Amino acid sequence: MAELHVSSLIDLDRLQRVQQRFAEATDLGVIAVNSRGTPVTAACRFSEFCQRMRADPVRRQLCYGCDAHGGLQAAIRRRPHIYQCHAGLVDFSIPITAGDLYVGAVLCGQVRIERRSDSLDQVMAVDDSWQRDPELRDLHDQTRLTSARQVEAAAETLWDVLTELDPDSHRSTTIAVNPEWTGLDGPADPARRPLPAVPPAGPLSEEPVAPGVFWKECEAEDMPAAFACLSRILDQIWELAAPSRVAEVERVEDAVADVARALCPDIVKHLRYQTLKQRARRAANLNRYQVQTMVESMLVLVFDGLRRSRPKRHRDFQDLLNEIERRRAKAYSLTEAATFLNISPGHLSKKFKSVTGASFMSYVMARRMRRAHLMLAHTDLPVVKVAAELGFHQANYFARVFKAETGLSPSEFRRESSLNPDWSRNAPVSCRN
Repeated sequence: MAELHVSSLIDLDRLQRVQQRFAEATDLGVIAVNSRGTPVTAACRFSEFCQRMRADPVRRQLCYGCDAHGGLQAAIRRRPHIYQCHAGLVDFSIPITAGDLYVGAVLCGQVRIERRSDSLDQVMAVDDSWQRDPELRDLHDQTRLTSARQVEAAAETLWDVLTELDPDSHRSTTIAVNPEWTGLDGPADPARRPLPAVPPAGPLSEEPVAPGVFWKECEAEDMPAAFACLSRILDQIWELAAPSRVAEVERVEDAVADVARALCPDIVKHLRYQTLKQRARRAANLNRYQVQTMVESMLVLVFDGLRRSRPKRHRDFQDLLNEIERRRAKAYSLTEAATFLNISPGHLSKKFKSVTGASFMSYVMARRMRRAHLMLAHTDLPVVKVAAELGFHQANYFARVFKAETGLSPSEFRRESSLNPDWSRNAPVSCRN
């Protein structure tokens, strides 16, 4: 599968010229980065302070994190985003997107502003360790002092200019690091390849997609959407020849780690440990069910981390959907779900139908049947074991429910899946919410 580079979205040479002229006209530092915050163009008019900060490997990673997260926030807002970096300077980001996917950003700023508002977004915690270095303090004090209005005007102007660069920015592409640029931060790493495409709905696409595919779902704390997105990616990976799958699965794992690094960095160390342990014992012949459940467990860690970071937020309807998604083996009752949200069963029943288009019980059962599809198609577990894993105490009852939902017995479904692997993806389920 051929990789599409950032040039599929924007002409990099032209972008370099535009950012150079903009930097000279405004005396602001400018650089373009990919979704990880790694530069894809050469830096223009970077302040002496920022050059010194990025010369330090540890601080450089903080700068990359700021660039990546600032760009992501701009992509979510679909507008320029003004924020304070980890060193206390003010920057703004212009998102580079491919449809709904955040693939990179143009970063600009490196200034101090007069009468800074307390409401200014701070994408990362301020790191003031550099203040112990007298030279860095002096360089910081020498950085340009400007007004908030001038920063806003520069952001709007650059937004307008870059919008004109790519009138077809809806196309699905991925930003890949250009190995020709070295800039302030040393050679870029071109080794990362794009994942298969994950369209938001409809038939599978053959276009590549950026590794940040889980950003939107995790930002919204929407576990069903994240799991559905994962399923579509793995469907496409399993269309590849077996030797290619390991590298693509590792890219999926890295995509989850990227989201964790930006949204809940406290779990990154544990997540990385779990991933490395899994890779060390991973067989060359991957099992689809094991891979899916493993990556789902990584996503659950991210969602749990997000939840812990917002302890005062009350449970809402999305939390209930997430709870059902993470515990597909549990036969939730309407009463249990209502207790979870501290509302009456009758009120929940009406709300559930209006939001999902399905009754509570059919929604829960559809989730369990989808997992049954995966287990029957991609494991050798006996039907009685599949039934037990999904919370059915009697295999005969599971078989009757499965046939009512799909029109086939579990054994017939497994046989059909082995003859035609693509068939099981689209096998009928009564509720496809």
